[in-house]
Amino acid sequence: MWKKKRFTCLGLFLIFLASFIPAGYAQELESMKFSTGAFINVNRLDTDLQRGVSTKMDVQRVLGAPKGMGGAIVPVYRLHREFWYYEDIEMKDIKKVEGVYKANMRQQVLFITFDKGVYDGYMWFTNVSEEKAK
Repeated sequence: MWKKKRFTCLGLFLIFLASFIPAGYAQELESMKFSTGAFINVNRLDTDLQRGVSTKMDVQRVLGAPKGMGGAIVPVYRLHREFWYYEDIEMKDIKKVEGVYKANMRQQVLFITFDKGVYDGYMWFTNVSEEKAK
């Protein structure tokens, strides 16, 4: 949860900072890109991990350390599942329009679920088309 809050604070700080950038630096800001890292290729999940077989260590080997963890009771199953959270955000094409900074933002959120420590599946969300995201 701390890492999620850290990114939220970082994002707000960047927006706050951008509001104080003199006009001379605005051009430089427009050519910059801010990112939390490389996007996860979700196609690898179906080939590199096996539901009911892969362990947490296998998931970390494929995806790296999660940015957050939690749990849920899924209403359909009524069983507790452990969740790992991964998020990638990218801001680019930052422009000042009528005194307001605007940016194109790409976001990808991935939840990995575990049943008793074993990979059980995933939920994946993005704000771009599936063809571009994968």
